[in-house]
Amino acid sequence: MYLNEHKHYIMKWINYKERKPKKSQPYVVSIGIPTNEKDEFIFKYVAYYDAELDSWFKYDPFGEGKKEEIIKGNIFAWIENLLTFTN
Repeated sequence: MYLNEHKHYIMKWINYKERKPKKSQPYVVSIGIPTNEKDEFIFKYVAYYDAELDSWFKYDPFGEGKKEEIIKGNIFAWIENLLTFTN
């Protein structure tokens, strides 16, 4: 993330093919799931990255925070430092 000239924080997506996370933890990712032979449904999701396995997992932060099954979609990009709003 970075602060632009208007003092707004901008999310900086990192291309997953160019750079993988170094640390195992949850990240916001951009995922594509095939809907048919030609199209993909692309969406944002909080997924858990396991650096040792180089794999992305479904993740439930409201559960026990454990990684679940491997994500079979295409991970296009991820965000390294996403700010959380607090009062």
